[in-house]
Amino acid sequence: MSRIKFILIYTLISLVFVFDIAAEADVKSKTPFTFDGVSLAEFASVEDQPEIVGTSAYAFNLNTGTVVFEKNSLETVYPASTTKLLTAIVAFENIDDLDALITASESAVRKTQGSNVRISAGESYTARELLNALLISGANDAALVLAEYVAESENEFCKLMNQKAVEIGAVNSHFDNVTGFHNDSTVTTAHDIALIAQYFYYIPELYEMSDTTRFNDSERLKRTLINRNLLLSRATTDKYYYSSAGGMSVGSTPEGGQCIVSTVTSRDGQIYLCVVMNSMEEDNINYAYKDIISIFKFCTDNFSYQTVASTGDVMCELPVKNAVDVDHFALFPDCDVQMLLPNNLDYANEISLEQRLYVDSAEAPINKKDVFGEVVVKYKDTVAVGRAKLVSDVSIDKSNVLYFFSRIEKIVTGKWFVAFAVIAVIIFGLYFGLSVYYKYFKKNKYTGNRPRYR
Repeated sequence: MSRIKFILIYTLISLVFVFDIAAEADVKSKTPFTFDGVSLAEFASVEDQPEIVGTSAYAFNLNTGTVVFEKNSLETVYPASTTKLLTAIVAFENIDDLDALITASESAVRKTQGSNVRISAGESYTARELLNALLISGANDAALVLAEYVAESENEFCKLMNQKAVEIGAVNSHFDNVTGFHNDSTVTTAHDIALIAQYFYYIPELYEMSDTTRFNDSERLKRTLINRNLLLSRATTDKYYYSSAGGMSVGSTPEGGQCIVSTVTSRDGQIYLCVVMNSMEEDNINYAYKDIISIFKFCTDNFSYQTVASTGDVMCELPVKNAVDVDHFALFPDCDVQMLLPNNLDYANEISLEQRLYVDSAEAPINKKDVFGEVVVKYKDTVAVGRAKLVSDVSIDKSNVLYFFSRIEKIVTGKWFVAFAVIAVIIFGLYFGLSVYYKYFKKNKYTGNRPRYR
């Protein structure tokens, strides 16, 4: 009989243990951008957008990736000297020592047309000097010398350029020379040039070269290099000078028109990368500069980096079980949610905060900074422009008494309890039947069917 009791008790303990593990398992098993394809200016219906003479243009915020303005940015155009940004990238990434001397070949010098720094065959310059000549003066001879040094020929270097363009994401571009000199098969888009320029910007040495107004740190070069970007340099004229502009590339061809890539920094530190392709020059007016200056002003005057949710803002409250002294606690963003938005933003009507909780309730203990969901910031109820995790800003202790009763409640109300109850009834029924049978058998054994004596 004691053996039967032991089996029954062991079975009950096992069922409770299995149920508890199953209940725990159930808990643990829960487990550069546009606005709907258009620029922020268009999506927000910002007034007085720039009227661009150039065929195409593109402007986006480097801090956030937000596309602020665009015009025909996917239309095919000729790259002109903006090609040299990619030439510089490929040369820089394939030359280990920028101070190594490179000797100019006869073929590189002979092929040179257009802008140059009068490099002669047999002369030697460091890669650093040649890159400065390329990016400050737009020197075509420097581009060709670098190309031959890296890949032995311009054609082979162009293969590297096209591979790099695809890697960067400029998939609608193709380059058949290193200078941007016109070739019908050398094509790009304003969007692709912006991607290449963004990559270029994050190579500090190259960007700083393109931002240098005057370079005379080399005895080997035959002249002081003056930056031909009139946004930066006032050596020949100051009518396009723009004090908050930064470097990159300018140039033109008859077929590609006037092209320019540059950056501008706003008063609040936002940096915009701007591209103008296939603009024009007429009556001594370079409309590429006028175009890009109007884009500069539009970006810096109409947009700013704004905080739409901060770490001190209560987003919602969450029920908590088995906690000492509390039954709810507040959730906050784990970081400030900031984004580039129009200055005339109607916050109340245009910004919405959507809380997405991972659980319906929490269970103590809770640690400070535990994550329970996320808040998604939407602009005009359609585009998610920011998000942050929702966290507790306090620690909450567990009540052992409440925890004990909650475990009992889970057992009693859970799906496993029904199975347990059925099995328990069967076991107790068996036990009762065996007990009755055992007692009856024992009684019969000692008292039943014995002869009587008088």
